[in-house]
Amino acid sequence: MARGRTDTKTRLMDVAEKLFADHGFDGVSLRRITTEAGAQLAMVNYHFGTKRGLLEAVIARRIEVLSEQRVRLLEDLEAAAGDGPLPLEDVVAAFIGPYYRLSSNGGRGWKNYGRLVAQGANSRALIQHGLSNLFDPVAKRFIAAFQRALPERSEEQVVWGFHFLMGTMLYMFAETGRIEKLTGGKYRSGDLDAMYAHVVPFLAAGFRACEAQVQRQAS
Repeated sequence: MARGRTDTKTRLMDVAEKLFADHGFDGVSLRRITTEAGAQLAMVNYHFGTKRGLLEAVIARRIEVLSEQRVRLLEDLEAAAGDGPLPLEDVVAAFIGPYYRLSSNGGRGWKNYGRLVAQGANSRALIQHGLSNLFDPVAKRFIAAFQRALPERSEEQVVWGFHFLMGTMLYMFAETGRIEKLTGGKYRSGDLDAMYAHVVPFLAAGFRACEAQVQRQAS
């Protein structure tokens, strides 16, 4: 019996994640979700309480996996660096690498998640507020790591850089087909390896360029 409940819960989250990503939180009814999941409406109430609770569960299961992997990679970097500085590109890779690997190996679900967060105001608000206990500690750890990798940058510069990094990461995985449209098919939307190879040095360069831009504006 417990297994049946678990399977139903997972099915509901899988279907909800796809529908929320495709149509937005307000554009999907619970009835549609339960119909496509082959579940009764009462099961949503049992497992999640409300539609908002279902969205929270969808986001939380992704954040938890990413958080665990990101922290583990960062701890490995810190152990290897000892008292020395952290390599900037490696800190960038530790943050976006788990998302890349899961998108590459885990299939559509992670792309759905990227679209859901990038496009849905409700899901963004949940990350900022309702799920802050899951994401904020990891974000703060990485902001500290970026400050350690860039000791000459101010806290403000690093925080803005991290904010832009998050936006770039979510967009590039949510809109994997955009590069193909922009280039008339010259570059393939499904080439996540090429995307990852380009985005790590791009984001690291963005952090480094911030100081130079500020200095030019001040002079």
